[in-house]
Amino acid sequence: VYAGGDFVEIVKPPNCPPVNADGTGQCTSYTCRVCPTWYPECPKEFLTNCTEVAVDLEKVRTIVKDTSRPLESYMKNPERYTLWTSCGLQYTSNRVTGARKVEMRPPDRDGGWASIPLDLNPAGADGYWWTPEELMMNVSAGRLGIRLEGLKQDRNNVYLINIIVRDEQTGERAPYHMLTLQLKTAKFVPPKLDGPDVIFLSVLGAVLAALILAFAVVAYFVHRKRVKKRAQKKRVKK
Repeated sequence: VYAGGDFVEIVKPPNCPPVNADGTGQCTSYTCRVCPTWYPECPKEFLTNCTEVAVDLEKVRTIVKDTSRPLESYMKNPERYTLWTSCGLQYTSNRVTGARKVEMRPPDRDGGWASIPLDLNPAGADGYWWTPEELMMNVSAGRLGIRLEGLKQDRNNVYLINIIVRDEQTGERAPYHMLTLQLKTAKFVPPKLDGPDVIFLSVLGAVLAALILAFAVVAYFVHRKRVKKRAQKKRVKK
């Protein structure tokens, strides 16, 4: 059982290998197959090329299941994560637009949400506020819901999703419970071959086949020649 603290420490060395995007390091595309056996305590998914190792939330939950703290609390470091507060959610994270699309927040050096012109962002830095009438009601669960679109699944993405509730009369705001969402695990896929690559490989294959055939023919004639010489020597001896 890991001691209480930031769960990020669980997925760092020495439990997990340092991964370099350029393919260098201990776990590379050549050693990736055996890397999981080298790091049995690592709660990550080792991709086929090992230039990226993604956190597996289910493995992390298994590791911390005997603790009294939920998984989300291991991610809640007030010095780095601010998504558990209404101000942090509103001013430091991405958000959902009125079109149900994820909008990327401009970096601080550009001014954040306030840097977007009003003609491009009529809602202003405060963003778009959804009304209960615009959301989907789940009567059986007694909850309001919204369909999100545009979440990428190409790099083992892990999303932290939360919402802010605002009282229209008092203006008071409060965050809801954090949702940790991991989409489909991306696997290494070899690049597709285009026309020139196919032609090159076809020519290379034909050349190799011709060389193999030539080698076989030469080997056959050399073998026959040696057999004839042996037969002639036997006749001379007789």
